[in-house]
Amino acid sequence: MTEIIKRLQIILQLISIWDTDLIETQIYKVDNSNDEEIKKIISFLKKTNYLEVEKLINNYLSKNGWIILFEDNEILNIKEEILKLETEITNLETSKIEMEKIINNFEIRHNKELWNIIIKILKLREDKYKKINTENQSDENFNIYEEAKKDYEEYKWNYEKIKDEKTFILNEDEKNKIKTNFRKACHLCHPDKFKDEEKESAQKIFIDLKNAYEDNDIKKVNEIYESLLNWKLDKNNKQENNIKKEELIIKLNSLRDKKQELLTEIIKIEISDTYKEIISINDFDKYFEKQKKLLEKELKKLK
Repeated sequence: MTEIIKRLQIILQLISIWDTDLIETQIYKVDNSNDEEIKKIISFLKKTNYLEVEKLINNYLSKNGWIILFEDNEILNIKEEILKLETEITNLETSKIEMEKIINNFEIRHNKELWNIIIKILKLREDKYKKINTENQSDENFNIYEEAKKDYEEYKWNYEKIKDEKTFILNEDEKNKIKTNFRKACHLCHPDKFKDEEKESAQKIFIDLKNAYEDNDIKKVNEIYESLLNWKLDKNNKQENNIKKEELIIKLNSLRDKKQELLTEIIKIEISDTYKEIISINDFDKYFEKQKKLLEKELKKLK
């Protein structure tokens, strides 16, 4: 009984300082109990319903003659929502990064496969409308020429910007592995989970992780994930036990705003023509082969 009581007290302490990453080890150590109340506590722990866990543990300790610390139910509710929002924000952020990666990888391949043809087409269009405007000057012809010139210069600039970007080629197993470890690592180092004094360290690791994932650098993503498992931030600073309700409310509102911003950004990506076109492609080899043939026909007409 004493061993279980101590474990329950540790779980309460971990929840109070928001160090939920270590709770799983405590679950394992009390999960073999035949006590129905303990089984109920474990059930809610596995569902990460920490508000209910705190109530059940406090009731259990009280019934067994242990002194417990009372905490305002409103504060408990706020903490519970903050924990949920932190997880939701991390999931949304990783989803957004994955969508951006899809677009970026497509653009890299698009340039690799089609740049030589597209740049020739755009240059021929610019020359064509320049000649037309020179021979028959008018506002309409000038605007058409300027638009063609702009298209050529912008495409050339965009190509120069990403032409040296490289991504590792992964098989399906590696793609699944890098995605899984990326998501796990994000939950371990997302800056919103840490206080100001730790945010800078977390942000640096998070950016390195994001860049490695976008490059399909599975080795680096795995290395970052492994290092994060042993990463020892001062998690007691994550949240003080005596933090004021007003400070919790400020953090809560900030996280709500962050979640809404991410949802808006994700929706913008989802409804963009580029993203919709990319996710509609079933076979990229056939897609680029078809695009190349269409562009070659257009190039012949312009010549």
